Order: sequence, then structure tokens, then C-alpha cells
Amino acid sequence: ERYVDKDSYAIAKGVIFGDTSKISDSQYISFEKAGIIHIFAVSGYNIWLLYYILNHALFFINHHKRAKTFAILSLLLLYTIISGWSASVVRAFIMASVSLIGKILLNRDSDKLTSLSISCLAILISNPLSIMDIGFQLSFLSVLSIILIFPKLKKIKTKLPIVAGDMLAASISVQIGITPMIAYHFNTVSTLSIISNVFIVPLVSLFTILSIAVLTAGFVLPDLASAIGSIAGGIGGAILKVSETISSISWASLNMTSPSIFEMLLYYGLLLALCSDFIHRIKTVYFIGFIKGKYKYMIALAAACMIMMHIIIGVPKGMLKISFIDIGQGDSILVSTPDGKHVLIDGGGKIETPYSDFDIGEEVLKPYLLKHGIKKIDMMISTHSHHDHFLGLVPVMKSFEVEKFVKPEVLQRKGYEAIIENGLVCKEDVINVKKGDVIKVEDDVLLYVLNPEVESLDENDSSLVIKLVYKDFSALFTGDAESFTKNDMADYTLKSDVLKIPHHGSSGSINDEFLKKVDPDAAVICVGKNNFGHPSIEVVDMVEKSGIKLYRTDIDGEIIVTTAGRGFDISTWAQHLKH
Repeated sequence: ERYVDKDSYAIAKGVIFGDTSKISDSQYISFEKAGIIHIFAVSGYNIWLLYYILNHALFFINHHKRAKTFAILSLLLLYTIISGWSASVVRAFIMASVSLIGKILLNRDSDKLTSLSISCLAILISNPLSIMDIGFQLSFLSVLSIILIFPKLKKIKTKLPIVAGDMLAASISVQIGITPMIAYHFNTVSTLSIISNVFIVPLVSLFTILSIAVLTAGFVLPDLASAIGSIAGGIGGAILKVSETISSISWASLNMTSPSIFEMLLYYGLLLALCSDFIHRIKTVYFIGFIKGKYKYMIALAAACMIMMHIIIGVPKGMLKISFIDIGQGDSILVSTPDGKHVLIDGGGKIETPYSDFDIGEEVLKPYLLKHGIKKIDMMISTHSHHDHFLGLVPVMKSFEVEKFVKPEVLQRKGYEAIIENGLVCKEDVINVKKGDVIKVEDDVLLYVLNPEVESLDENDSSLVIKLVYKDFSALFTGDAESFTKNDMADYTLKSDVLKIPHHGSSGSINDEFLKKVDPDAAVICVGKNNFGHPSIEVVDMVEKSGIKLYRTDIDGEIIVTTAGRGFDISTWAQHLKH
């Protein structure tokens, strides 16, 4: 830290040890958009780079090959332990061990696929759950892509120098292999990752070597460490500049919905078929008379069948789904209709402070929607403009097509004016509603507006209250409207199967009379960690004593209600984890 500038130190810490705590959020996002965030994943690349350094540094014992091999493997093992035994590093260590032991001790070259398979098997035997680890998946896909795809791309003749051509082919190979998995887990794909990696990877390699040299020299030769540190600092600055320049391009990063399991299987099945020598050998084998030379048609047929299965399974089955999303202290509810429309009620959110600039909409709600394959919001409803309901909707407006935006007619707040002025939603697409209005989402799915009738001094009480009706099922969404629960309304108007408790279950948000009128079978409190005492013990006791099943997003996580129009089922994220 004494020998390089603050930014270079942060990058070095991330590259060598995988610790990104010193990297600012803006810098991290720029690396992410540029498609080079992988440089901070302590991976097999670090092992091979360290092997390269050690192999040359221990030149003085070249005549003792076994001793040199043992020394290198011992130091690589030490680094593997220090790095936290991440799946990618363990995979690379095992592959390096197999290669070195085979070459030095047995005088035999190792087969890359065999080494990869051994490392995969060893990791899964020690911990079968590693297969769910993102690092494990990306690491093995990257290496497999280089093994299978790189040799074929390398054959393509270009006018580039051999080294540059190989780097480009390797970068393209890895991107072909991991892009669907990146889209599945992160819902974003960098359009310039291939180009940025061609520039960045050589710089990172040199930067890593110099950083390790600074780390080593710092113990015995401070002046030398300072000199090397100045060079490393310059390269670190260049890495940061390149990433910021590439990420500043508006189309450098694209949001993507998560591909389905069928789409993933189809993609990797076709990729394996095109790259594997096994498939090419099928041309000379008779499985069923006509198969010879027809493997392409078989692949196309298999692909068509998988696509058809995906389409058939994706057809709505008359089910309506209500998802109470776990977005912390706030409300966000997604209604997915039988015809595949999506209604988003509120988006949570929190005010940025000097201590945290975490954006609920950007970091939680947007990834949630993309993960569930949602590309368009047919109707966005803002119950009121308080930050814990409204702010999270803004990033969604920026990234998704929003067909209609619904808000209370009586509320004309600055937040609502700003989204129109900034072009996030067209004025013609804004629907102002009040008590008595009915919104038809589709056949059999209606939204009845029960509040507000007039504007209240307390914006909470001016919240939209909406009753969703689907055939014989109904759900009551109350926003933060506490005074609404004290209004004298007919029982039949309020009667609902599911109730969303107002204002995060605050004291006085409901009363016994209101609960009797609604008479729900289940109640949901949208709440997170807070300093307001939400939900109050009084409200929780009142609901439970009424015999109503209570669910809370702070305890149960996401709460999902599904119904075919009569009765309903409820599942939670906590139940999913338990099972």
C-alpha cells in the first residue's frame, strides 16, 4: 500500500487475492460493464501466472527437476489455501499438479480434458454443492471453451500477428462458452468484452507480476519496491482508464433476461456438437441406416424439438401469480396474469446517504425481473411517492418498456413530475386514478381502486388502495394507507382472500373491525430491517389472534401466491431453502 497509489492498490488487492473491498462502486460498475470483472475472481489464471513466475524464479534448481516440481507445487498449494480454496483456483491447482507430475515424474504429457475431468471430479467429491457455485461453473466453462473452441478458431487465417491472433481467439472462445451463463446469473452481457479483454488481459498480466514483485521486494528492498510500484501504478491507472472509457459507451452493456434451462441445454448441446470431434466421427458410423452424413439434420431436429417443448411448457395454464418481493424496508409486488401480462405495484427504494449508495431498484428489483424473464412491464402502479415505494421504480423505467404508469390522481408530487420531464414515461401513458375507478388488466383480471377520494395532509393516507379480483379470488393491496382501515366501508367491498397489511405493519395500521371486514385467509407484511419498530407487536398479535396466517418478507423472504381463480397456494423463499 505504501508503494502504489490508492486505486492501483485496490486493483492489486482484487487481482491477487480477490478482495474488491477497496474498489469504489463506480469503478466496480465500469469493470462490470466493460466485461472484465473476471480479473477480480481469484481464478486458474492466477495459478498459471504464478507457475510461470515460479518456474523462472527457481531456475537455479533446474537440474533437480523433482525438487523444483515439489517446490512449485508446495507454493501453489500455499497460494490456493491463502486464496480461500475457491473452486476456480482448486481446479487450476489440480490441473497444474496433474500436468507437472505427469511431465516431470512420469515423463508423459497430460491430456487437458482428462486433467479438467479429474479436477472436476475431485472438487465435487469433496463438496457436491460446488456445482451450484458460479465460480465453479464459469471456471470450468472457460477452460472447456479454450480446450474445444480455441483450436478451431486458431485455424482461421488473419492478418494479425500470431500472439495477437491467439489472444483474440482465446478471448472469443471464452466469451462463446460463458456468455449464456453470465446472462443467466447476472442478466447483463458486455458487447465489447472481447475487445476490452484483448487490451486489458496483457495489462493485467504485467500488472499482477509487478504487484507480486512489489509485495516481495517490499520486505527487503524498499527502494526497489518503490521503483517497481511507480511502474505498476501507471499500468493500474491505464487499466482503470480503459475500463472507464469502454464502459462509458452507452451500448457497452446490455440487460438480458435469464435464458431458460431448455435454451441453455440447446445452446451448449449445439456448441458441443459443433466443437466435439466425437460428433464429426458420427459421419462414418451407421447408427440407423440413414444417419450417415446426416448428423446436421439430427441436430436441427433435436433443436426444433427442444424449442417446441419450451414453447409448450411456457404456455400460461390459467394461473395468476402474486409475488411479494423481498426488497428490504419497502413495498414491491409483482402480479403476473394468466395471459402473461405483468403489473408491478411499487418498487421499494431508499434514500442515498454518505454511508450507502445502494440502489434497491438497480441492485435488487431490476435483476429480479430479468431473472424471471420479464422484458416488459404492462402496468406500473405507484401507490404514492414515498422513497420506500417509489424510488426503486426509476431504474426499472430506465431499463424496461413500461406501457402504462398508474398513480393517485390527487397526488401531483415532484417525483412524478420528474419522471415525465426526464422522459422515463410519456405523459399519454400516465393514468391518474381515484376511488371508484376500475382498471381492466385483461379478461377476468380487474383492479378496483378503493382509495384515495381526496388528498390527505399525510401522503400515506393518500396511497392507492387496490383490490385485485380474478374470478372468485381477490387480494387487497393497501400501500401505506392507515386511515383507510378506519373508514366505514361495506364488508363485501373489502372481503379478500389475501391482505397486504398497510404501512409495513406499523402501530395502528389496522384494527379488529377492519380485519373482520376483510376476513382474509392470509396476510402479508412487506418489511425489512428498520428503526421504526415495524411491524409492531400489536399488529402481529392482532393478526395471529384472528386466526389469519401471517407472512413477512423479512422472515419468509419472497412470498408467492398462485391461484386459478378459486382458492390459492402460498410458497415462500424460506420454505424453498428449508426443503
